[in-house]
Amino acid sequence: MSGSIWIAIVGAVLGCAYAVVLGLQILVWNPMAVAQGQSLAGVHAHLASAGEELNPTFPLVAAGIGIALSILLLVFAITGAISGAGVVIAYFGLLIMGLPAYWVSSFGIGMSLADGYNVSGGDRAPGGLVLALVSAAALLGLVVLAGTRSVRRTLPRSAGGA
Repeated sequence: MSGSIWIAIVGAVLGCAYAVVLGLQILVWNPMAVAQGQSLAGVHAHLASAGEELNPTFPLVAAGIGIALSILLLVFAITGAISGAGVVIAYFGLLIMGLPAYWVSSFGIGMSLADGYNVSGGDRAPGGLVLALVSAAALLGLVVLAGTRSVRRTLPRSAGGA
């Protein structure tokens, strides 16, 4: 197997793991952290009595799209549609865009938790920080990759091979 395929396998695992953490953070960990001591069913019951709900649609769609794109990029790498730096760039981009997807898909549930428990709508569980750090690391990796590729293209090549 080529290096591009191995990179794509690692990227697919990271992309799928990111999507799973996104879903768990929004639908389980954060609600449980807001309502410490309550079961998840208790959180749902409390929010229902307050006229709020934990609608899983957006987080599940966001996680599903992340998993689908991770697998699609792997298929592209296996078939040779993308290779080399293109594989790395694609997975970095996917991980970077995971953070806005997390924010958008968690907004409604965060507001429901804020209204139902009279707290801020921000993260209480550490999963959101993990997602932000992974996205930041991917952005840094993309900047470093772009910089090294740019420098390699602008440096003069030696004529004698020395």
